[in-house]
Amino acid sequence: MNNENQDKKWDYQIKIILLGSCGTGKTNFISKICRNQFDIESHSTIGIEFGVRDVIVESHLFRLQLWDTAGQEKFLSMTSGYFKNAAGVFLLYDITKKDSFDQIQTWLKMCKQYLDQYCVLYLVGNKIDLQYLREVNRSSGQSFAQVNQLLFEECSAASGEKIEDILKEMVSNIYQILMMNEIQVENPQSKSSLSIKSNQNTLNSCCI
Repeated sequence: MNNENQDKKWDYQIKIILLGSCGTGKTNFISKICRNQFDIESHSTIGIEFGVRDVIVESHLFRLQLWDTAGQEKFLSMTSGYFKNAAGVFLLYDITKKDSFDQIQTWLKMCKQYLDQYCVLYLVGNKIDLQYLREVNRSSGQSFAQVNQLLFEECSAASGEKIEDILKEMVSNIYQILMMNEIQVENPQSKSSLSIKSNQNTLNSCCI
């Protein structure tokens, strides 16, 4: 069960946001991670989809807050507030729609504008279950990720293929940066633009 650790006391709480064009499968990506569900009738997000998932990495229990910011242009003006305190970003595109891949450059520009330099960015090509409709080669995604220093993988929110690997790699990279003291563990007085909340010293509030 995805949230089998939900009753245990987490060690760190982190915020991860999703960015991508309309129809790339962000909402289903979150649903698969948090509820192991896939809604084939899912429509474009209006506002924000929010999910919570607990995962163990390096013997630590992480509570993840996953935010799906709307991918439609009319919502771009409101998305900047959702970047606050994000420790990681999933940049999603649809491998069957080249325009969604081309749009990643715009989302990446927003990341550089609003996010801390140590925020972990992960490029994800979704819908590999639709290989016969593929418009974006895997090599194109790999090249873009390499040039822009992003993590990269392809997945299917429909079948769940690679979803868990992607999630754990994201958290593992965030943890590595934390151990290098580049991410500040949040405290009530912290004003860091990028933070991870720790349950040490009885801290137990939301890092939003």
